[in-house]
Amino acid sequence: MWLLITGAAGGPAPFERAGLIPGPVAWDPALRLVREPTLPPRAYHPDSALFPLLVNGEYARFEVIAVAALPLGEVEISLPALTSRHAQLRFSRGRARCLGSGHWIWTAPSRPGFVPAAVLLSGIARPMRLQMLVLHPASWIRKGALHNYPIGRYNPVPLHGDPAYIPPIGYVEVCQGDEDIRLSPHFSAGQFLCKQGGHPNYFAYSAALVNKLEAALQAVNDSGFTVATFQLISGFRTPAYNARIGNETEYSRHLWGDAADFLVDSDGDGIMDDLNHDGRIDMEDSRRLLEIVEGVERCRPDVSRGGIGLYAPTPEHGPFVHLDTRGHAARW
Repeated sequence: MWLLITGAAGGPAPFERAGLIPGPVAWDPALRLVREPTLPPRAYHPDSALFPLLVNGEYARFEVIAVAALPLGEVEISLPALTSRHAQLRFSRGRARCLGSGHWIWTAPSRPGFVPAAVLLSGIARPMRLQMLVLHPASWIRKGALHNYPIGRYNPVPLHGDPAYIPPIGYVEVCQGDEDIRLSPHFSAGQFLCKQGGHPNYFAYSAALVNKLEAALQAVNDSGFTVATFQLISGFRTPAYNARIGNETEYSRHLWGDAADFLVDSDGDGIMDDLNHDGRIDMEDSRRLLEIVEGVERCRPDVSRGGIGLYAPTPEHGPFVHLDTRGHAARW
């Protein structure tokens, strides 16, 4: 049986205490998206998954994850090996169908946007939070623009025939005030936006990139440096912006949203921290960061392989590191 939601109505429905979950599916109009904390700044915490949860066949790694879907697209959610426990899927928009104990299909609404959802399990005090990203389909692009936001044009021929270079199927819309919506425990939507600006803004979302950044952040903290998130110098770039800044390549992974140029900046001065403790900020600090990221690729089979590059300081900021999830190793 489907539970169909067409609009917001009714009063708040707070999470029941563990063990008092009434049914497998519940519409919760009071459910809210997970956002960045306000002051004081959030300290780093691994925030791993509270219980095994499969989303579209992939294990959720964190207590908070983002899941992309096209309008009316389906997302499969299940609890492997926990079907004897009482579980419930909650959501604020869309519709959901329970296929059995701990197994659901959520169908996205026809209108794009952020949709909060959660999975509750009896005996666990906190829910797993799903930040549903209902995309604006690429098919809505007209004359190189999505709702007047310049996207530009992708090369229709994938590089070396690699399907990783097929244009994105859709884009996440980020309106003013939505930049702090979490995509994972330590990264938010505003960090990945294209620098061309505009409101609303749009970006191509890559779960593989966010997972890799989370793994790199954990490795940095495990190495003795205390930092709650990375400063992302560049995340998604539209083909239009990529051409505007003079980048001649049509195949930069930034155009697909699965690349990030970043640095460690725990004191908020906009410059790479002194990671090797030699009293200077130079290429040796970004080289130390690169070594940590390479160690993540070597030791974490759950992290996508990709490019890792080292970059010198610019007038705007200090040295930094590039990483992406193109699917095979590349170094520069």
